[in-house]
Amino acid sequence: MVMRCFAIGLALTLSAGANAVGHGSSYPADPVAAALKAAGRNQGEIRRVLSHYANDPRKLDAARWLVEHMIGKAYKVVTIVDRSGKDVGFDCLKYPNLNAAHDAYDALEKRHGPLRQKITAHYDLANLKADFLIEHIDRAFEAWTTLPWARRVSYEAFREYVLPYRGGKEPAEAWRAELMARYASISGAMKDPSSIQEAADLINKDLGAWVGFWDLYYMHPTEQGFSEMKQSRKGRCGDLSNLATMVLRSNGIPCAIDYTPYWADTGNNHAWPVALDQDGAGRASVGKAAKVYRKTFANQPSNLAYHARRGETLPPWLDRPDYADVTNQYLPTSDVRIHIARSKAAHAYLCVFNDGEWRPIHWATVSSDGDAVFTDMGRDILYLPVTYHRSGIKPVGPPFVLTTSGNVVASAAQDALPIRVTVGATSRGTGEYRLKTGAEYELYVWRDGWRAVGKQTAAGKPLTFDSVPSGALYWLVETGSRREERPFVLEDGKPVWR
Repeated sequence: MVMRCFAIGLALTLSAGANAVGHGSSYPADPVAAALKAAGRNQGEIRRVLSHYANDPRKLDAARWLVEHMIGKAYKVVTIVDRSGKDVGFDCLKYPNLNAAHDAYDALEKRHGPLRQKITAHYDLANLKADFLIEHIDRAFEAWTTLPWARRVSYEAFREYVLPYRGGKEPAEAWRAELMARYASISGAMKDPSSIQEAADLINKDLGAWVGFWDLYYMHPTEQGFSEMKQSRKGRCGDLSNLATMVLRSNGIPCAIDYTPYWADTGNNHAWPVALDQDGAGRASVGKAAKVYRKTFANQPSNLAYHARRGETLPPWLDRPDYADVTNQYLPTSDVRIHIARSKAAHAYLCVFNDGEWRPIHWATVSSDGDAVFTDMGRDILYLPVTYHRSGIKPVGPPFVLTTSGNVVASAAQDALPIRVTVGATSRGTGEYRLKTGAEYELYVWRDGWRAVGKQTAAGKPLTFDSVPSGALYWLVETGSRREERPFVLEDGKPVWR
């Protein structure tokens, strides 16, 4: 079963500051020097870490790598406030379930007006002390060099996926010693103590019995830290993924958090932990994804955050400096070339349809002749090419399906060839008729936006709409719904949902 998770509320974004990675800023030529500058008054603590390992070249290299990529790393405290910035005192954990928390939040908005998230970032470079970082580095090396399965892990995989002290935006805490001690005896239960996979399986089995998923944490605005997870033993997928990285990394097992920003065939998104092999590669079971990204502690010089024009508006998820594209570790993929005419945009995007909206999921640089090449796109998926602006997306071509064989099949409405469309459902499933009898439905056609072409009430049989443009992408939506219905194309006159 694939858990489909989402974070409720506004995206956790920050304006660029000394510690943040701002859009349009290039990757620093001397990242350690840049990190020391960003540390400000805490610079002495960071320098003490580096001087501590002056006579140990391997640990010094690891410490320098860690410091370099601490730029932008932070624990984010989120407060729900009203228009004036006053804390309204909302705490989802006071309620017995997600529905009750939703109702309470709605009641607060009726009383105070629209609410927003006030974010305070506690940047690692400005706050973490030398003793904390030294303990993490020493404990990580201890696990890597003493545990039988960890000795096979390459230094590169160790540095990327064992050494980091955080998985996301949770509070930074000392968790290695306790979690290493918790699993100190597992080698005695292993058939092959040198097997990374066997060690990971045993630890994950215990972890699954220790903590569990609770959808109420969808409304918890911050990521839980180790201490919180020990107490609550519950969380959303991001919390559970962070804890898994702590548990596995403390025992010398490379671990990453992979995610898809938006599912390609439904709403929401998901993140999941992945135990990696000795070279830092790996995958897990996943649903219909157009892209799979891997959270990295390392800031990636190739990411959009370092190539955007100063002041350029970037879409959520793709504006992050610390992720890597691992789609081809999961899925058959194809590169897609799109020609974008009459646009001055520096970058273009491919969107998937998710929760009733087109959501950018990958980016490409627009060349001087107007071409954009989107790398490693998942197949058998519907996409829309767009540019992105402060006002939102602007389509720059028709929607298309990237087929299982890697071909691009576009859907362009043809008014000159009207057809009759018969449809009895709003998404894929079994049975010709799956509408709500008595409910009203409206059919839309995509033509640089959704255009309504007819409205009918379901009466126990499929609905038929006459004089509809042919060759298009269609969308049948129930009046008053959350617009989670799926778009479809016609193949041999029958709907195929995307």
